[in-house]
Parts: sequence; structure tokens; C-alpha cells
Amino acid sequence: MVDVCQHLLAICIELVSKNKVIKLDRLYNIARRELQVESTVILKGIKRLEDDLIIKADSKLLRSGLLQNDTRREIYAIIKRNPGISFNQIRSQMGKGTKLVLWHLEVLSDFGCIRSYVFELNAKAYFSRHVDEAEWGRDGLYMLQLYQNANVKKILDMLSDGGSYTIKQFEQRLGISRQLVEYHLKKLQDKHVVDVVDREPRLYFIVEMQRRLFLKCKDYFASQAMV
Repeated sequence: MVDVCQHLLAICIELVSKNKVIKLDRLYNIARRELQVESTVILKGIKRLEDDLIIKADSKLLRSGLLQNDTRREIYAIIKRNPGISFNQIRSQMGKGTKLVLWHLEVLSDFGCIRSYVFELNAKAYFSRHVDEAEWGRDGLYMLQLYQNANVKKILDMLSDGGSYTIKQFEQRLGISRQLVEYHLKKLQDKHVVDVVDREPRLYFIVEMQRRLFLKCKDYFASQAMV
């Protein structure tokens, strides 16, 4: 099976080099002429290449060559450096048009190089394939997304010492307007990231599990910065 897959991939590389679309029936027919194996073996090989996201039907691209495109490589690098980043943040860093960025994101997603999750308001958060959902869990991925917002990051960093703070204390220490502090705390409370002592003045604190996730994110980005 391994030799068959390698031969199939070589056929695909040749097709792509000639700017031809990878049609699965064409791939099958060429392999049947060149390989002395049962048709079922060829079909299994093609399915394996598809399942492993090495090739994609009706595409002129192979995963091995995706990052040869400068724009696509830059988008991938941004996502890898900033897990949980939003589309608007990617577009802002790239300085490219919406349609172009969306197209490259779709290509990267189709080949399994990136994944996206929706946590709120239909806004996608993008992650490279190196960020494992099994390791982080949905709450951890959401925390990585929160970490991408500078003001939210400041608020959570302040709360990560385990203390409880009033809105006025957030304003004074972080230099963020009262309106923005209230806005972010309300969203964080709705998502059960922070909670509040219901008295006057109201005291906000981070839920312990979320505090551990935030510290994990902080360590992750610190380690990435050292690479």
C-alpha cells in the first residue's frame, strides 16, 4: 500500500506541475496503466491520500506545496503564532482584501493545515493544526481566543492572581474606560469565565478552572516567544 500511495502521489505531482486538476477518475486510470496491482488496491490508495488530506479532488494543489505561495505562507504563520486569532485580525495584519484572505483560509482548512471554531456571534477563531483540541479542550481553545483581545487579556491577567476587583479598580490599574471594562466583564460573565460577588461595589473574580486555563495560555505564549 505504501508503494502504491507513493506512486499515486507522484502522478499527482506530475499533474499539478502541468497545471492540471486532480480528477480522481483520471488518477485511477493512469495508475491502472502504470501499476500491476488490483483495482481495489489503487482505490484504497486514493482514499488514503484523500483521508490524510494530502490530495484534494478537483484541485490543482497538493498539501506539500501549499506554503510555496507567499500570501498563504504568511497567513499560516500568523495563525500559528496567534492561535485563536479572528479573521479581522488576520486581514488587518495582512493588509489584503477580504476575498483573497478568505480564499487562502479555505484552502488551508481544506487540507487540514488550520481549523476554525465558532465560540460567539458566528465569529470564527483560527488555529493551526499544531494546537490539539484533545489537549486544550473547547474551554482552552476559547481561552486562547480571548487571549488575542488585548483588553480582555489585561483584565484576565489582573484577575489571574486570584483576587477580586471592582470596575473602578480595573479602570485605574489598566487604563481602560469604564464602558469597555463593563462590556468585557459582561461577556466574560455570560461565558462563565468570571463571576461576581453581588454586593456594592460589585467584585469580579475569575473562575478557578478558567484561571488555570489562562495561566496555561500565558505559559504557552511565553514558550512560543522563546522559540
